[in-house]
Amino acid sequence: LPGPFDVIVAGELLEHLDNPGRFLASVRGLMTPKTELLLTTPNASALRLFVHALGSGEKVHPDHHCYFSYFTISQLLAAAGLRAERIDFYQQVAPAGLPAVLDRILALGPAIQPLLGDGLVVRAKLAEPGAGHDH
Repeated sequence: LPGPFDVIVAGELLEHLDNPGRFLASVRGLMTPKTELLLTTPNASALRLFVHALGSGEKVHPDHHCYFSYFTISQLLAAAGLRAERIDFYQQVAPAGLPAVLDRILALGPAIQPLLGDGLVVRAKLAEPGAGHDH
């Protein structure tokens, strides 16, 4: 598609890609300094994943190739010439029944420590020219 765009949304996409870094680098070509990239992705540090691993083992969607944490999504964006302006977290809660009760209990962890949330919500922009990233 011809760009540039004011806003680019990539919701629940990165984890499905074989090369999310290449995707972000290509998106960068559609951006201006005013463009906002909004993306969501599951959180590798989610309390829900840890609790599930304690019980029945690793819970991974069969179409997912990778998971990201607060740190790794920041690093991936920087490597693609982007910077995270803001990273927030989302929490999934079932609508009713026992799953809803269990989800509300699990939501206590992210309420105390947001890094444990189910997913990441990222707002990114082009990195400043010449800006590096720390390791």
